[in-house]
Amino acid sequence: VMVLAALAERGEKSALPEALNAAKSADEPIRIAGLGALARLGDASTVPVLVSALQTGGNTTAAARASLVRLDGAGVNEAVLSAMQGQTDMSRRAELIGIIEGRGFAAAVPTLLPEALGDNSNVRRAAMRALGRLAAPKDLASMLQSLLKSSPGAERDDAERAIASVCARVGEPSQQASAALALYDKSSATEKAILLPVLGRLGGPKAFEAVKAALASSDPALSKAGEA
Repeated sequence: VMVLAALAERGEKSALPEALNAAKSADEPIRIAGLGALARLGDASTVPVLVSALQTGGNTTAAARASLVRLDGAGVNEAVLSAMQGQTDMSRRAELIGIIEGRGFAAAVPTLLPEALGDNSNVRRAAMRALGRLAAPKDLASMLQSLLKSSPGAERDDAERAIASVCARVGEPSQQASAALALYDKSSATEKAILLPVLGRLGGPKAFEAVKAALASSDPALSKAGEA
């Protein structure tokens, strides 16, 4: 284990076969050492080994996840994205989305946007968190649709935070709530009640006008949402 760690630290690519063998070992300390070494010695071809190790659980999963985030080289981002798209287990799909976020792979945004609109709440939540870090203001219209689909509670809170993060990238502060306001103006009362808290987060004169009008509304759902 110590020899493998030393070889990995030096970036000795010739030790890749040993690292791969160790990563598949039945002995947990050896397996974890191998997975850690792959972060330095591996390439896109080692992504499937690391993805498979994610399913093991415990310290092995943590080691595989850390290596997938750190692994460098041509085609690695694309290999991780492909692994996510091919994953039918939704909890693992969500975990791979988190790894894409950790890698900062902004080119994955067009693929993540539909994931944020899917039927599985864990996948939607992971995708929105990733989009909060990786998306651009042009992606807000789709993200706002995901907010409307989100479940109340933690998922919706995460969605609001992600949208606020992306809105903060709008260069002109007075325009940061524009996408949300455009959707709000054509939404149903139920949808407006979901959008109001994010308008409150974003602020600005027009957003505050919408919140103020909601507070004065005769619709109890709207007036309650305006207080949020």
